[in-house]
Amino acid sequence: SGDSEAYVEATVDLSNPYVGQQIAYIFKYYEAVDANALPGLLVGQPDYEAPEFSNFWKEGEVEQTSYQEERNGRLYNVSELRTQLFPTLAGETTIEPARLLLSDLPGLVQRQLQTLPVTINVLPVPSSAPQGYTGAVGQYSLAAQVDRTSTTLGEPIRLTLTLSGRGNIVMAPEPQLPPLANWRVVQEATAVSPLVDAQG
Repeated sequence: SGDSEAYVEATVDLSNPYVGQQIAYIFKYYEAVDANALPGLLVGQPDYEAPEFSNFWKEGEVEQTSYQEERNGRLYNVSELRTQLFPTLAGETTIEPARLLLSDLPGLVQRQLQTLPVTINVLPVPSSAPQGYTGAVGQYSLAAQVDRTSTTLGEPIRLTLTLSGRGNIVMAPEPQLPPLANWRVVQEATAVSPLVDAQG
């Protein structure tokens, strides 16, 4: 309601994803600036109890940010935790409540805050999925670049193909090169690395 000294809430950034489409589970802890000081939220500490996330595949580390937000004329310090999830089963599914244990002394729980459950409707993969679809759902872009634009006979050129975007990118197939007449292609290793989302 925004009128308590401390409370928690849970949401997702997409309530109707497709199977395999990336969503963010967002847990927020609100603490009124003018309230008595309560212990801060620390990732990895036993004060935060995440849901089990049944029927979801979880990827990456929990992301934590802190900021201030005004609600109903009252200013709050907000600790936000984001968990990246990929639904694995179509149909309505519910993420169980998350809990936060507050205490002034280690091992002494004084208050327990609990979110409401979050229900989402997971859509099946459309029948129009392209041939060779392997499970990657998201928004992607493919870029190509070479390390040089002129060379001599027998001297190699490095061609780098970069698939980037938001989604289950590890399920995407490797890009296929077109026929390259008069070229000898040496296949190299594929690397996957996280890309920071500028919009959080």
